[in-house]
Amino acid sequence: MVPLSQSVTYRSEGSYDSTSPFFVLAPHQPTMSSGVTVGLGYDLGFKKSAQVSRIFRLAGIPGDVTRRYLPAVGLRGLAARSFLTQNALPHLTVEQSDRLFALAYAEAAADVQRICLKEDVTRIYGRTNWSTLDLRIKELLIDLRYRGDYTTLTRRLIQRAVALNDVSSLARIMQNRTLWANVPYARFLSRQEIFSSARGRLFQPIG
Repeated sequence: MVPLSQSVTYRSEGSYDSTSPFFVLAPHQPTMSSGVTVGLGYDLGFKKSAQVSRIFRLAGIPGDVTRRYLPAVGLRGLAARSFLTQNALPHLTVEQSDRLFALAYAEAAADVQRICLKEDVTRIYGRTNWSTLDLRIKELLIDLRYRGDYTTLTRRLIQRAVALNDVSSLARIMQNRTLWANVPYARFLSRQEIFSSARGRLFQPIG
């Protein structure tokens, strides 16, 4: 099985190289609509305090570090940028960031499964059999959810193919740049890599 560190999500969310402009062990704000983000795409702007406290604890982040991050919960845009400017927050370690990612990825996987089985989703698009769903489709859905792209609008594009376990149709939809114009180009290309037959045999995401 390919390690989680080779998932599209892990490889797309930043770098542990401190010389990289995408260095993620330091708190950062990927876009002006983001909140304060730490590690591989863990955006505090879209979280609740209790949720952050719990996942930081499970990731092995010390309580005193967590307390310094909690005031950033719910802040986005200019408020998040101001918070970063005014507060020298500690960096995570690679180990803490990897544990945080694994936990957040598992949460995204569980939420995708919940959405796929919702009554309104199954009524409109058909029922998804999560246990037999192609692993490439699972990886795509989890990445969409992790980045915030698995929405009501995108489900109109992909959910019927998901319910049918139709890898070929999904691959064609994901190749249409017009449909995914709001997605960074590098992420758009990475998602197409998911549909490699070799990758489908090897990779098994959480969930």
